[in-house]
Amino acid sequence: MKKFILSIIILILVNNCQGYKPIFSGEDFNFYIKEKINKSDDNFSRSILKKLEPYSKINSQNDKIKSISLTLNTELIEGVVSKDKKGDPLIFEIKILVNVDYLIDNKVIPKKYQEKTLYNNQSNKFDLNQYKNNILNNMNNKIYEKIILDLISL
Repeated sequence: MKKFILSIIILILVNNCQGYKPIFSGEDFNFYIKEKINKSDDNFSRSILKKLEPYSKINSQNDKIKSISLTLNTELIEGVVSKDKKGDPLIFEIKILVNVDYLIDNKVIPKKYQEKTLYNNQSNKFDLNQYKNNILNNMNNKIYEKIILDLISL
């Protein structure tokens, strides 16, 4: 009897999950990106623009779709926060500043995004470089998500 009741509850819960849809699926939004301009020619900004590519197509038949042009300018600032007694770096800081200008109906809306993180030095420089690339990739994803959320709310 318990198995029967449990299976009915599971069946009801599974049937109620049919409307699930990922937030960043790129479908049925009220905007599309008409033009993307990259002012800083670096891998970080190119990666963001590549992730925005699905939003460059009109997926909906809605007449109230806004066309958005965006201009992207990124700046990567790396520095040493702490050194040991010998003068070797112990803690590094990476800060990424992204300025995005949205052009909607001949009106420019500037937005600034910033991500900052600290990380420790490692003796193996290859591992340190891999760790730094992983941090940059995570920061890139966070800024991309912030840009998409702002685009949805414009």
